Amino acid sequence: MHIAFKIEKGWVAVEEPKQGAVMLNLHQNEEELLFSGTSMTLRLEQLLGSPVEVDQRFGSRVLLDPQAAGYLGVSENTEAQEREVWLTVNGQKLVYAHTLLPIGSIKESLLDTLKERSSEPIGRVLSSLDIPFPKKKLEIAILNSTEIALELGLKPDTRFVARRYILYNGTTDRTKDSPAFMAAITEIFNPEIVSCKMCES
Repeated sequence: MHIAFKIEKGWVAVEEPKQGAVMLNLHQNEEELLFSGTSMTLRLEQLLGSPVEVDQRFGSRVLLDPQAAGYLGVSENTEAQEREVWLTVNGQKLVYAHTLLPIGSIKESLLDTLKERSSEPIGRVLSSLDIPFPKKKLEIAILNSTEIALELGLKPDTRFVARRYILYNGTTDRTKDSPAFMAAITEIFNPEIVSCKMCES
């Protein structure tokens, strides 16, 4: 079971980066982390000057509940590979990431590769394999999680900025090994890199 959290007012769809930046009152670096089309892992490494590493908590097979299945557009109880990690830089936890990969949406060989390289961010693995992974259905939220607050040494009532999206590559380039791929990813940010400024007033 992944880390528990409570959404304050539901997930809000973001059509344009500036819309999300205004909603959350973001600084430029925060906007780029949340909404740029480039890899967040790469952007973190550029900002902080150190490699992003993965602290994996678990990875197991699960059956999708109605909410997760609905977001992914698949049937309830579809089997999926679940993965929970912290993205860290120099040992500091920066982003909690929870991933669900429906088994039927991914080639077994690619799933095996992701398992073998579980110590790396998913985006880095896909990039190294030359597999495009555009994001769709991007949504943002403000949430509470006493578990995450505890892990970061923050007050239990700390409010966090989060986003969720679907990585989706629905076509296969016959000139490359670029298999179809779909995953739902939820990310919760350490306030040191993306803060909830509206929560501070």
